Amino acid sequence: MIKKGFGAIDMLVALVIIACVFAFAMPALKGAGGGNLKDSSIDYQSVEEQVDSKINEIEKMRQQTLNYNQMNRSQEF
Repeated sequence: MIKKGFGAIDMLVALVIIACVFAFAMPALKGAGGGNLKDSSIDYQSVEEQVDSKINEIEKMRQQTLNYNQMNRSQEF
């Protein structure tokens, strides 16, 4: 005859085993994912330069818009 608590104990043992497997597999999963960009072949300097150029371009367009709006306001009066 099986005791009523036997199913709960089996479930707890299974959860402990799954947790152990997960703990041992986690470092392998971290290395296999795309999150590790330290060893990748991406040229960080090139990406940084592209971002800087886009930011400068946006700032220049913003300044041109402000100048245009200011010029239109002065012409209305």
